[in-house]
Amino acid sequence: MINYFVHVPKNAGCSISNALGRSVEVINHDRRKSDFRYFKDHNLSKKTFSFAFVRNPWDRVVSAYSFVKKGGVNAGDKADRDKYLAQYSSFSEFVKNFDDSILEQIHFVPQYKWICGDNGDVIVDFVGRFENLREDFNTVCGVIGVKAELPHSNKGKHKHYTKFYDAETEQVIAEKYAKDIEYFEYGFGDGA
Repeated sequence: MINYFVHVPKNAGCSISNALGRSVEVINHDRRKSDFRYFKDHNLSKKTFSFAFVRNPWDRVVSAYSFVKKGGVNAGDKADRDKYLAQYSSFSEFVKNFDDSILEQIHFVPQYKWICGDNGDVIVDFVGRFENLREDFNTVCGVIGVKAELPHSNKGKHKHYTKFYDAETEQVIAEKYAKDIEYFEYGFGDGA
């Protein structure tokens, strides 16, 4: 049986990949590569187990903003910082001027696009939640039959995500990530 991990950016994907190593085949998220395909576009065997993790969209946007604003981990991230974020002096200014083009940047692509089919149905076998990371990670380990410890890679250092928002910016993210909020049943302050 092949186990597929769909690495949705800014949802502990590096930690999960590192912990599970060769136990999973990672469906990566680097949309900059010429051979990139979303999970729905892969031709996979029926004898598989697939999983992904999602995160509260308001929290994920803060994490993605902080990560990309600092230049990320590679030249592509730095180029994206210069293209999408350099002109903004604060998170609030960025959100108030949220341009739909940012939804094309790897770390800001809505989560449903990584794990849903063309009809909008979730097509992975298991969706874990960042807010229940250890418990859901242990569930995955049980299903795939491995014992693993979960490190915390690429951890951001910032205050709680709810502190970054006012009523206006909270609403902007609610509109831009409405499908994530609906599909994965999140509300502002969830996971707090």
